[in-house]
Amino acid sequence: MALTKTWQIKIPFRNTEINLETIPQVIERDYSIVNAYIKILTLQGSKENINIYVGVFSEDKTRCITANNYSFVPSVVDDSDNFIKQGYEYLKTLPEFEDTKDC
Repeated sequence: MALTKTWQIKIPFRNTEINLETIPQVIERDYSIVNAYIKILTLQGSKENINIYVGVFSEDKTRCITANNYSFVPSVVDDSDNFIKQGYEYLKTLPEFEDTKDC
């Protein structure tokens, strides 16, 4: 299992002009990655807390664009989903992962 969505990032560009009047020295540009591939890379923890390390990849899955840690309290009732599935369901509750689709 994994997720997909159009991922928005800001890419910093350094101003290479040598001119003290040029501000800012670093300029950020918005960039969209259509069909970014979102995958849980690692998962560890216990029934009290699960830590997941999540990577966001280019659509062709060859370049990791960004990666972050998240944590959640898993369900351990008998009929609950496994921790990986619960991790993806947890991610979908976060604002940065809204509008994601299962893939």
